Amino acid sequence: MATSAAPVRQRKSRIDTVRAQIEKLKQSIAKDITQKVENLGITQSDAHALTGQAQTQFSVIKSGELRGFSLGRLIEIRALLGSAVTVRIADGQAAMVRGEIR
Repeated sequence: MATSAAPVRQRKSRIDTVRAQIEKLKQSIAKDITQKVENLGITQSDAHALTGQAQTQFSVIKSGELRGFSLGRLIEIRALLGSAVTVRIADGQAAMVRGEIR
């Protein structure tokens, strides 16, 4: 009984695409967090007080090294800094993971 590797490759390709989209969204939120901290004119200590995140985590976010951050954690930090965060997920093959921060 022969099986085709094509469906497995297609699934892996879709998984890779979604993961890349999520990483891109994480980078966008991290950039926005950094900008918000700067715009507020607050220190990392102040940001810690507002969000409960360790001060050092804001340096990590600013560097873009986000391996230890889930998308949910970044959204939570951004919301705690004073923004409404909307996440919309659409069905369909052409759908992409998108986020909006106000």
